[in-house]
Formats: sequence, C-alpha cells, structure tokens
Amino acid sequence: MKIESVYGDFLPWAGRFRCPACHGEMALRKPASLVCRAGHCYDLSRLGYANFLPQQKPTKYTERQFASRRAVFEQGCYEPLAEAIHGLLCEIRGGGAPLRVVDAGCGEGYYARYLHRRLEGAELCAFDNAKEAVAMAAKACRGVRWFVADLTNVPLRSGAADAVLSLFAPANYAEFARLLGQGGRVIKVIPGEGYLQELRALIWQGQGGYSPEPVAGHLSKHMALEKRIPLRYERAVDEELAGHFLRMTPMMFGKAPSSVDIGRLTRITFDFEIFVMSHF
Repeated sequence: MKIESVYGDFLPWAGRFRCPACHGEMALRKPASLVCRAGHCYDLSRLGYANFLPQQKPTKYTERQFASRRAVFEQGCYEPLAEAIHGLLCEIRGGGAPLRVVDAGCGEGYYARYLHRRLEGAELCAFDNAKEAVAMAAKACRGVRWFVADLTNVPLRSGAADAVLSLFAPANYAEFARLLGQGGRVIKVIPGEGYLQELRALIWQGQGGYSPEPVAGHLSKHMALEKRIPLRYERAVDEELAGHFLRMTPMMFGKAPSSVDIGRLTRITFDFEIFVMSHF
C-alpha cells in the first residue's frame, strides 16, 4: 500500500485522535505521521495503521496464535456472536450522523471487519496493544481505522464513540466511559460457563471449572447494566479445526500441545454472556 494512500485514509480522522503523551490535539503531517502541538510524533505504517506504542511491551500472544484465531473465524465459528453484536449496534444507531464504533482489544480484527461489511455507514476504529495482530487486521481491511495503543490511555478524544466493544478482552471502564458520547453504550462479551468446555476438559483433565459471575459482578460496579444476553450453540469440528482451537487458546499457555489428545475433540460448545452497559 502506498503511504500517500494511508495518509488519505487517516486524513478525515486526524481530529479524532488525541496525543497519548500530553492529551493534546493531533494533526497529520506528510508523509506519514500524526503529530501534536508539543511535537510528539506517531508514525503511520504502510500496512494502513497508526502506531501509538513505539516502545511496545511484549505480549504472550504470537503471530501463529493470531493466524489460528483467523482460521477459526474464517470457518464461521463465531459468526452467530458477531451477528448478535451487529443487532445490538443497530439498536444503538440513531438517526442522522453515522454510528461511531470503537473495538477495544480487537486482536486480528474479525469483529471490526465483520461489522464493516454489515453495518452500513458506520465509522469504525479498532485497536490492540499487539502490533502483529493489528498489522494482520490492517492487511485484510482498509475500511476500518486500525491503531496500536494502550487500553489505559486510548488516543481518542473524549466523547468520540457511540459504542465501545470489549470482546473477550481486558476492560478499562474509566476509559470506556470517557470515550462514550451522550447516549453511548459499552458492549462487553465474556465466556459463559460452558464456553469451550470440551477443550477445557482435555487441557485441564477435568480439574477446575469456570464461572462468569466474578467478571459480571466487577463490571456492574463500574457501569449501569442495561441488558445481559446469553448466547449458546454447538459446532462439530474436525482435527484440523480442533488444532487451531488448541493453538489459539490462552488455556495452553505453559502447556505442550503434545499433552492434549486433540483427536478426542469432535464437538465444541460456544457459550457467551453479552452485556450492554451505559454511564451510571
């Protein structure tokens, strides 16, 4: 991608960013930088994203894990969830101005790309602290403004979003509240009790369970809960798809793939809790 094209893509968005160092206004400077009045400078990549973390901290996730995540998404395993989120955003959409959506912790960008295709007229931006994941997302879709950033210091102006998505990602509710405009909503998705229970049983060999209630209790202390929507379905998997699930899950951190008999995995349960929240 030519850097002039990346510059043009970001030009309408320049005024929506704020400097993560001093929180000042930002402007685009040719050939490919976002600069604030204090002189803090952040580069645009030829791949089509802005990098607000030039001194990136290492993450536990690898490029291979993100590639397996993409393979799972391309099989449609999470499409019912993506469609549920699309429906909720359609409810939030008001008349007149385009809906402004921020995907916080976007990973390799599946949900933002899905919404770009389905949510006509919406203005989407998405970020993650993993540069490899954002680069992968930017390669696949130019219609979303992608950037690398810290969840605790999002480089967007206050009130810049009508909806903030936090999908299987850490949350910073103070930042989410700051980003929301009047009438805005946060859509948070966490695993339900039965999420990937067959894979969990193989990895943990039946030891320990999972409950979404601690996370649900935490978020209700920070924002007003308007809806809690359960979503559950099952899907058959072959050995190749089961292998991608094994490589993508953080449940395998510190474990050798050879320790799991993936051939026993023939079905997987998808179980989610979707929360719609607003300011107190």
